[in-house]
Amino acid sequence: MSEGQDDIARHSAEFRERQRLEHKQSLADMEAVLATPQGYRVVLEILRAARVLQPTFASDAMISAYNEGWRNMGLRIARAVADASGAIAARMVVELLQEKADART
Repeated sequence: MSEGQDDIARHSAEFRERQRLEHKQSLADMEAVLATPQGYRVVLEILRAARVLQPTFASDAMISAYNEGWRNMGLRIARAVADASGAIAARMVVELLQEKADART
């Protein structure tokens, strides 16, 4: 390998290691948030507001895009919850589905 290729390989390895450490820290952060009742409720409220289990369609394309932006962020947070604790993520989904079912009756 040339010196330039060595530099690229080294930077690439450093980048991957930084990403791995950041992901590990993000998981630890989410676990800490979910470990408290307050954190659980805040995350659940964010998912509720983002309407992650509801369609985003509206007759106005701009409203649909706005709704989809909220939903996308909610899905990213839901994924972080699932990565940190699948059991808690499942419990949140059950709560949101129950609220949806209760709203219909």
